[in-house]
Amino acid sequence: MSLLKPRLSPVLTQDVIDTLRKQGVRTVLDFLEHNAEEMVKKAGMSYKDVLAIRHVLLAQYSAVPVNGADMYEDALNSMAILPTGVKSLDTMLDGGLYTSEVTELVGPAGVGKSQLCMYTSLNISRNLKQNIMYIDSTGDFCIQRLQDILYSDQVEDETNAFYQHLKLVIVDSLPAVVLPVLGGAQTDGHGYLMHLARMMKTLAVDFNLALMTTNNVVQGEAGETKPALGRAWSHIPNTRVEIKKQDITPDGENRRTAVLTKCSRQPTGLTAEFTITPSGIETYHS
Repeated sequence: MSLLKPRLSPVLTQDVIDTLRKQGVRTVLDFLEHNAEEMVKKAGMSYKDVLAIRHVLLAQYSAVPVNGADMYEDALNSMAILPTGVKSLDTMLDGGLYTSEVTELVGPAGVGKSQLCMYTSLNISRNLKQNIMYIDSTGDFCIQRLQDILYSDQVEDETNAFYQHLKLVIVDSLPAVVLPVLGGAQTDGHGYLMHLARMMKTLAVDFNLALMTTNNVVQGEAGETKPALGRAWSHIPNTRVEIKKQDITPDGENRRTAVLTKCSRQPTGLTAEFTITPSGIETYHS
């Protein structure tokens, strides 16, 4: 709690503060914990002046009461669900990507995380007319691949203006940003990672955005695979989806299985199957 200072109230002079400190009253909380009669004796002030100081301190430091029903209504009005465009994946995610949350795609290199990010960004920008910020930290973004998907859906307008509202931020991939720092001084690297995590969570909540990140996998001590970036990062994403390779379909398509490993709305362990085709990503029907 803040220390008592002269600027808090005109009648709270430095002499009064010095007197209060001798009585063990140093902070705003110390002052407010005593009733007015006690403070009159401790500070040697008039009852009127003590009440004036209490009024100022309560106005400046008290929490503003908020109606829970109003907060719930505001949350419902501001929340949005952004479908990825892959029906099986959206069903598993209870509709798609939620704003004010961080969704992480985890999997080995070449499993299709970047393609899923691109396909999701195209679906949201084209069908929902929302703005996307795509941060490609690895240089894997393939404009030719993007054109193939666009042309396959017969998008004719090549001069679409930048959409008015930003709803999705994609960071592909997060380890490429963090690992060079983690490879140096471990203490500094961990602090940087946590600072980045706080910024991402704050950005998602304050601006009502959905954040989508990709992460690699590493091998644990028992030989199992787990998300990279360590235990501290594992608590940051609200939703985590692990992408796994499956056998190629009889039609020669690359089949993938998405496993929900972390989510507050859906039970973990749910799966969704999809295929990566020249025209994009489609739900797999066996």
